[in-house]
Amino acid sequence: MKTTKITSLLTAFAMFAGTAAMVPVMPESEIVASAVESTEAAYDNQTEMEEPTGDWCETEPADEYEDPTSNCEQFPTEIYEDPTGDCCETEAAEEYEDPTGNCEQFPTEIYEDPTGNCCEDDWYEEPEPEILQYGLLSYNVYDDHITIYSCNTSVKEVEIPAEINGLPVTGIEQWAFNNCKKLTSVDIPDSVTHIGGGAFENCVSLTFIEIPEGVESLGENTFACCINLVSITLPKSINHFGVCTFIGCTALANIYYAGTKVEWDEISFYDYGNEVLLNAEIHYASDNKPAVIPGNLNDDASIDATDAALLLSAAAAAGAGGESGLTAEQIKAADLDGNGSFDASDASLILMYAAYSGAGGELGITEFLAQL
Repeated sequence: MKTTKITSLLTAFAMFAGTAAMVPVMPESEIVASAVESTEAAYDNQTEMEEPTGDWCETEPADEYEDPTSNCEQFPTEIYEDPTGDCCETEAAEEYEDPTGNCEQFPTEIYEDPTGNCCEDDWYEEPEPEILQYGLLSYNVYDDHITIYSCNTSVKEVEIPAEINGLPVTGIEQWAFNNCKKLTSVDIPDSVTHIGGGAFENCVSLTFIEIPEGVESLGENTFACCINLVSITLPKSINHFGVCTFIGCTALANIYYAGTKVEWDEISFYDYGNEVLLNAEIHYASDNKPAVIPGNLNDDASIDATDAALLLSAAAAAGAGGESGLTAEQIKAADLDGNGSFDASDASLILMYAAYSGAGGELGITEFLAQL
């Protein structure tokens, strides 16, 4: 029995071996060709990859690639849009916008550089402007404009030029006149459209200032602690006051605004530090002040001994060869007798009118002087 089973197994093995010997062996070259054919077929079945520019770089794109310029060295890992045709070696993150096409390395965030000069740093920083001197003023020079940077704190009267070396003066920077405690007057040209925060902070001798048309806002602390500022002229263009723009301006009594009451009420401002705006008298375009009120040197609500004292002090300073400290408008207001100058005789006329009005007189100073 056992012998019969062994014989049967041997017979089956012999038959299998004979059959295997009849199968032909495939040459090695045909095996390689078959493998290449299979690989190509598998590649053809993949999603077709579109290359709009015909300039494949070293690595493959991910998901989508947009490069209208076909000028790059390595694809980014995200969607890439470069309208300038100058993509750099490192990978972009999220999105890249450079309207100038002049860079050396991609930034790590969305980048907008209107100057066309991006560098190796992640963000472009505009170079510091050149600081030059104009009398007692320091100013910054930009490509097409100039801004007032600072002023010598000893200054008493300032006339800011409309232009310097052919470039317009367009702004007064933050803290430019800060702590100019002797400053009594400043003439700001119409070319100025920006006045920075704290620009006139602690100008304790400043009594009057006119802001030119075009200035839209006054920032934080612009006139902080200008304790003798009694009046200010504001343009119709003004639309905002910052925090504490007029904090400490306890003498501010008159605001001459070029717009209407409706327009004034639309101006936005922070209450804190600007309470004086609620207490001062607002003169609108329809009832703005005359150019000069004779005798009213400090531009407050009355003509009195304070004006006479201011006039005498200015006359004494001018008589000693110094600066009077009065603005052009104040000088006109001081010349009550009309002789083209101001002196003690003008001060006496102010005192006479102050005594008259204090006793109940109802004539204006012009009518009063005409009767003398």
